[in-house]
Amino acid sequence: MSSDMPDWLAGLVSAPEDEDDDQLLAVPTRPQASVAQPQVAMPQPQAVAAQPQAVVFEDADMMADLRSQVVADEPTPTPAVSRRRSRYVFGLLPWQIFFLAVLMFLDVAVIGMLFLVMLGRVVLPF
Repeated sequence: MSSDMPDWLAGLVSAPEDEDDDQLLAVPTRPQASVAQPQVAMPQPQAVAAQPQAVVFEDADMMADLRSQVVADEPTPTPAVSRRRSRYVFGLLPWQIFFLAVLMFLDVAVIGMLFLVMLGRVVLPF
């Protein structure tokens, strides 16, 4: 069986079983900064001395503001446009519809007759 496996896979299979499976892979460590490299000190954030201001809203002002936002966001209603139904199917005139119906009937009749002849259900007299 090991002859069918690639070498790298055979090495994994034949690894000793006493190794810990929970042992983490060795992560390469980053090189430590040398003494010659100066360390740049990060500036510490300044403490903010200002205290938060308490803002008191009245319910009437908030509701008025919300109402004005809703009114501004709503689209104006457009009057419904009544569409007249056309008398013509697919925009065709009646004589064009008749011509297409006759052509479709002849297609179905001819293809159906050819199908019956091919199956041998109908034999042509000549």
